[in-house]
Amino acid sequence: MLQRLSICAPLLLVCASCGGAPKGSSDGDGGGEVIIKKVSLSWGVKPIGGSADIFLTVTDENGRATSHPMGRLPGECAIIDSGRPSTGAITAVLCKTGDVGIELDAIPRPGMIIVLKMGYAAGAEPDPLAGEEVAHVEVPIGAKIETR
Repeated sequence: MLQRLSICAPLLLVCASCGGAPKGSSDGDGGGEVIIKKVSLSWGVKPIGGSADIFLTVTDENGRATSHPMGRLPGECAIIDSGRPSTGAITAVLCKTGDVGIELDAIPRPGMIIVLKMGYAAGAEPDPLAGEEVAHVEVPIGAKIETR
């Protein structure tokens, strides 16, 4: 019986030391490595006559920027920094002539930013159900998304 204990005890210690959180995760004691991705979104507006070329730039935590063209929109364009709560957008750009125009909203979803194009009329909140998806921009799943 004593011989069995002397063989089993070291095996139990080896098995117990193999458990725990996988590498790259945090087990709450500060010993695990946590990697957090971060991306920053910004709109680019290049006026051309009575229109503007619009693009969405995604910059990662290493400073690498990727520009995504969204097309040419008519009118004078302005960035809506905080987006629109009614559509879930965290940033938007509005191009309008007078009281009507087109709005592009950047809406975060797991692993992507959806860009939604909607009509705009002064005094009315844009209808996200009437919007058209014009782009899906990939971002790392779980990334912290900031706007500039």
